[in-house]
Amino acid sequence: MATREAGLFTLLKTANPEFRRLAERHSDIDQKMVQYDRIYYLTSEQERKLKELQKQKLALQDEMARIISQYAEDQGRGGRYRPLPHGWSM
Repeated sequence: MATREAGLFTLLKTANPEFRRLAERHSDIDQKMVQYDRIYYLTSEQERKLKELQKQKLALQDEMARIISQYAEDQGRGGRYRPLPHGWSM
């Protein structure tokens, strides 16, 4: 993650409840995936669950990237010190 994106990630995680919820869910899924990575041979059911977790994680990443892009775009339009969008608080 680039430095600018990391800064936006931290800001949005603090300021945006929806982004925070997505980030927490992403972290939870990541922890579950690590458990599967420790298994030498996965059963077909475990493989299916792992694939589902991977899809969920990618969907969360896409949604978080959309929020970051939207926030960065909004900031670019109004200058450096533009307030957070409606419904977002610090």
